[in-house]
Amino acid sequence: MDFKNLQELTKQDMGIVVYDDDKQVIVCNWAQVCPDGGLPIFGHDRQCLRPCKKEERLVITGKRCIDTFNHELPQPMDLYDINGDLQKILSGAEPQKSMEYIVKCSNLTAKIIAPVAWKN
Repeated sequence: MDFKNLQELTKQDMGIVVYDDDKQVIVCNWAQVCPDGGLPIFGHDRQCLRPCKKEERLVITGKRCIDTFNHELPQPMDLYDINGDLQKILSGAEPQKSMEYIVKCSNLTAKIIAPVAWKN
């Protein structure tokens, strides 16, 4: 099954993208960063995000509901979370119940975590 963008897949505007191969974790509003498709990646200055492979559709290779995602995050991690949203959810201020998707987009594979508490 494939989707145009992460918003279409998850039915929400934001969430967590985990790239296992290089320990990158990006917490962002993917509806703003990648409205035309692709996956969010670091910009050249590492201070902003940009879409990667926006012409490519997202192919889902796995999906499951998880009660907690602490163990899904790499340690150590290269984190991009400009608003501190990940810390809020990990501190227990919000529940961690989430949908998790494994997504392929061209040569990139990412774990997408869509916390239910962040649903629009």
